[in-house]
Amino acid sequence: MPVNAASRHCGMALVESLVAITLLGVGLGGSAALLVQAIGNEREATLRTIALRHSNSLADELRALLRDGGLPIAVTFAQGAVPDCTGPDGTCTLEQWIAWRVADWQRTALADLPEGTVAGVDLLDTPRPSYRVTLTWPGRDAASPTRVELVVEP
Repeated sequence: MPVNAASRHCGMALVESLVAITLLGVGLGGSAALLVQAIGNEREATLRTIALRHSNSLADELRALLRDGGLPIAVTFAQGAVPDCTGPDGTCTLEQWIAWRVADWQRTALADLPEGTVAGVDLLDTPRPSYRVTLTWPGRDAASPTRVELVVEP
């Protein structure tokens, strides 16, 4: 029985198809992994942008508020002890207004950033006193949180 060319190559199309499908699957799997990483990076960049927007907003307000003599006002307050300075009656002192404004800033920043975010404002004791505005939230890696820190000099 003569062997023709068609009978010698039977079954090769199936093996070639399986190899092609395997290579395609590996390529798509790698692409999916890169897409997931890109989405995570984009989310982290968005959170940093939100944190910087909140920090800069408070920084602008703090730069504008100075005591007589050009020194910054200390931002100290206890949770729950911040007066409500939203009314037009003007009964809040400048220190109370700043404490209320910082507390309001914290509420807004914590609402816009992921759960576990910590927002704080400290008065730095440097030759010319300044503020440090800090926002920290859990990063993609639990061992390394993401932190945005801004030093505000009046």
